[in-house]
Amino acid sequence: QSQKPAETAEAAGSQGKLWEMHNKLFDHREALDDASLVQYADELGLDITQFLKDLATHAHLTRIQTDVDSGLQYGVAETPTFIIGVRHEGTDNLEDFVQQIMQVALSNGH
Repeated sequence: QSQKPAETAEAAGSQGKLWEMHNKLFDHREALDDASLVQYADELGLDITQFLKDLATHAHLTRIQTDVDSGLQYGVAETPTFIIGVRHEGTDNLEDFVQQIMQVALSNGH
């Protein structure tokens, strides 16, 4: 179920609007039908012809699959998962996550 939203975000990203589209998809995760996706692209001022071409040809699928394969290689079971010298899955305890990052940064002299 996440392939189409991932391709949508990447298609928007190729036009410099990845995070804007990411936020729209997250805010409207109950409305990810084709008409809604085109509406979001239009709201972001994307070139709709290029956007639709990217989706129709799965132009960004190889990159997405590479990310998926990498996640599987590292045992990622849920999103979001961050691997930055420490491993933290989910978003239940961000304070603990930030503390872990700070400990790694301090131990590396940063």
